[in-house]
Amino acid sequence: MKHKSIHLDRENKKYLFFVCVVTIIVIYIFASVQDRANRLVTSKVNYTIAEIIDFNWGYKTSPYFTYNFQIDGKIQKGSYNIVDELALKINNDLSKNYIGKKYFVKYSYEKPKYSELFLYRKVPDSLKNCFECIWETKPWK
Repeated sequence: MKHKSIHLDRENKKYLFFVCVVTIIVIYIFASVQDRANRLVTSKVNYTIAEIIDFNWGYKTSPYFTYNFQIDGKIQKGSYNIVDELALKINNDLSKNYIGKKYFVKYSYEKPKYSELFLYRKVPDSLKNCFECIWETKPWK
């Protein structure tokens, strides 16, 4: 009995290569999202204060705020996608109402680039000048 060898022509090789690359990219993206989510729900998180520094929106992207927070003297940057009813109020006044304001942020102390802004938890006036305050639990009730 003769074995038939599978021989891929040039077009099939391109297709197989494309499928492999897309599969690897999807797995990488899924793993990254899972890693971020897992790090923000574990007990290895801290809370600090962030300041919104920019507001952006575009034709194909949801509106988002960019914010900075400081950990061990290093500035960390994060972004907050606006996906609630606030997204319907996009205009220049929106940026005026939020840029420069301070809010609490949760971050992974193992990977501070993983952070989550609490847009509806404004920092009280008594803490506005606290640039390197860190809490192990939520600093609000």
